[in-house]
Amino acid sequence: MLGDRTIVHWLLHQMRNPALAVAAGAALLELFPEAREADLFTTEPSQAGKVFEDHFGDDGAKVPFADKVKEWMKAKELLT
Repeated sequence: MLGDRTIVHWLLHQMRNPALAVAAGAALLELFPEAREADLFTTEPSQAGKVFEDHFGDDGAKVPFADKVKEWMKAKELLT
């Protein structure tokens, strides 16, 4: 699974789950280091939605914006 870029749909789905979002975001950055240059993450979970705010509280977790990631992937032709 390491380096397997075919899992992007699955990763995107995991980013919508607060319990898995941070790990999914980290996996995205491992697979696509160029994503570090894009504005795809926040350190304020409340910006990602109420469910993320409830899950993380005041923790400054690096949470991906799933919708932004999806658009970025489409622009890079990683999603169809």
